[in-house]
Formats: sequence, structure tokens, C-alpha cells
Amino acid sequence: MEIQKIQVLAYNLKANGIIKKGYGLIKNALSKIKRKWIINFPAILFTNRIIINASTSYIPFYLIYGRKLIFLIETCYLT
Repeated sequence: MEIQKIQVLAYNLKANGIIKKGYGLIKNALSKIKRKWIINFPAILFTNRIIINASTSYIPFYLIYGRKLIFLIETCYLT
């Protein structure tokens, strides 16, 4: 069995810029809280994961799990 070696660059300017932009939204939300940010951090991350991504037109939850996110409040009204 022969293994091919592929060289990959660790730094990708375009991809890293997109990631930094996403982190900027999280950083902005945390800076508005100031105190008790550690308590609110999971909620901020969850919010970031359920917002529709402009480039894909999907929420990250759907892309990861392949199904629509159902909130607890929605289960009360489903028939």
C-alpha cells in the first residue's frame, strides 16, 4: 500500500477572515454583557448556531444534524 503525501497550507487568508468575522459577533455580544459573561457564554454560542448563515442560507444546526431545529416552545403547539 502506497500513501501519497499532500502538503496543505495552515494559513488560508479567505477562510480565516470568515472565521474571524464569526468570532467578532461572539466577542461583541460578550463585551455588551461585561459581568457574568461565563454564565451567558453558552446562550451566546447557541444563538450564534441558530442564526441563518448568509453564505449558506442555512442555520449551522441544520448543516450539522441534517434536520430542522425544534425549540421546546414549539413542541407545545405541534399536533
